[in-house]
Amino acid sequence: MHRRLVVAEGGEDVTIKVSDEGGGIPRSGLASIWTYLYSTAKSRVQVEELQDDTDGPAVLAGYGYGLPVSRLYARYFGGDLQIISMEGYGTDAYLHLNRLGNVQEPLP
Repeated sequence: MHRRLVVAEGGEDVTIKVSDEGGGIPRSGLASIWTYLYSTAKSRVQVEELQDDTDGPAVLAGYGYGLPVSRLYARYFGGDLQIISMEGYGTDAYLHLNRLGNVQEPLP
C-alpha cells in the first residue's frame, strides 16, 4: 500500500494531508467513521498481546475512538479534520491546524 504525507503552510493554518491507496471507504460507510465505537479493524488488540511485546509500539486499533476524538481535538483548537475517500482507490485525510494564537477557547 502506497502512503503519502504533505504538509502545507498557509497564512492562517497548517494543513497536513495523509493519503493512502488502500482501497478507500464506500460512500455508504463515510458517515459511520465519525461514530464512536465504529471500526473497520479486523479485531481489537488484546491487552495480553501488548504485554508480551514490550519492545514495539502499543497498537490501539479497533476501538472506534481514533477519528472522532482526533476531529474533536482539532476543532477544539480551532482546526478541523476532513476525510475524502474514493472507493476502490484510497483515502485522503486533511488535518487543518490554526497557526494564529488569537483563537478563543470554544466553551459552551
